[in-house]
Amino acid sequence: MSDLTASSRDFNFAPVINGSRLILRTYDEQRDLAPIFEILTDPGVTEPLGLTSPAITIEKLRQSKQERIDSNSSSDWTVFLVVEGAEEIIGEIGIAFWDEENHVVEVFLAIHPEYWGHSYGIEALSTLMSWIFSRSTLAVVRAQILERNTRSLRLVSKLGFRESGRRFVHPDPLSNFEGGTSLMLDCREHEFRRFSIPD
Repeated sequence: MSDLTASSRDFNFAPVINGSRLILRTYDEQRDLAPIFEILTDPGVTEPLGLTSPAITIEKLRQSKQERIDSNSSSDWTVFLVVEGAEEIIGEIGIAFWDEENHVVEVFLAIHPEYWGHSYGIEALSTLMSWIFSRSTLAVVRAQILERNTRSLRLVSKLGFRESGRRFVHPDPLSNFEGGTSLMLDCREHEFRRFSIPD
């Protein structure tokens, strides 16, 4: 039975979560830092996020990940593709934060462009959402996506996300962010359309 009053401690528990073709494993620095850095600095990932160039170094990424772990405020998983028993890192996914009072859980996702076009992103997000909703039927899963990021907007719409607001985010030269309109998209359990691999 789902927990209707799930707390942040429930969501912060980061198990291994199995999809049909993917495995979401808790972030491990020694195993995952370098591959995740490569993914997050790929132009195919940074440009839709409004970044003119990567603003992060591998050391800054290490520190950021450690701060998130120490603060107990989020959960990160590394996305592994399983092919013939072998596992390969293809992205990362996680919970950016949760709002316990309003039951809002904000998620994020990044898949290496080399693996686009095979529905791995939608499978990873659907797998994580199924896990979230299994712990709280009151949860509202939220994604913040720039209006220019049409690929991600199409992905979340297929899972049942609906726009619930938008705001303009000002440019930030320190992070190489160009600025733009950010859409807030929400999905509740009764709206969720789980992904299944086509036959």
